Amino acid sequence: MCLWSFITGRYTATAKVNDGRLVLSLPDAETPVVWIMELNDAVTSVLRLESDKQGFYVIKKHGGKTAETVAVYRNRRPAVRALNAATRALDRARSLRNNGGGRSRFTNALIVILFIWFALSRFWSLDQDLIRLALMPFFADDATVESSAIPTDLTQIPAPAAPLTSNTDAVGVPLSADDFLKSQKNKPAAGMLR
Repeated sequence: MCLWSFITGRYTATAKVNDGRLVLSLPDAETPVVWIMELNDAVTSVLRLESDKQGFYVIKKHGGKTAETVAVYRNRRPAVRALNAATRALDRARSLRNNGGGRSRFTNALIVILFIWFALSRFWSLDQDLIRLALMPFFADDATVESSAIPTDLTQIPAPAAPLTSNTDAVGVPLSADDFLKSQKNKPAAGMLR
């Protein structure tokens, strides 16, 4: 029953296929009825909406030479809704049969859980430092921010490598320590003017 029907107190037609049978619940008919039909009969039967001489709308099951009255309605709209409900139920049953019985709710839930687990395992297999740095602004206080990556003593910063030679015509030629020190004495100190 839908919410609107619950609020207004009106009941609408519902249909479902259960144990190889079409079960129609028609509480909105002139005479409320629950009608059951075997699915084997549905192959050779037709549900049809007809109007009679008194102006009522009658749902009839035609199968073979006989016609069986399913329900009688005063208005056409609820009768059409009942036929639509039966059509949807039969269509769901046919698609479930074609899909091998369909998947149960447990199987669907298991598939969702496995997908989430797989996605999270892929996420956590990424570089943990990148994840920690990305999430740090959300979880760290100002007092707890790690500063181990930033040196506090400037003497810990390595000096740039010295050039191999001071001679411009002997680039890349190794020097002895004595030659290197002699070349450094002849150079003026950086920042000092002559």
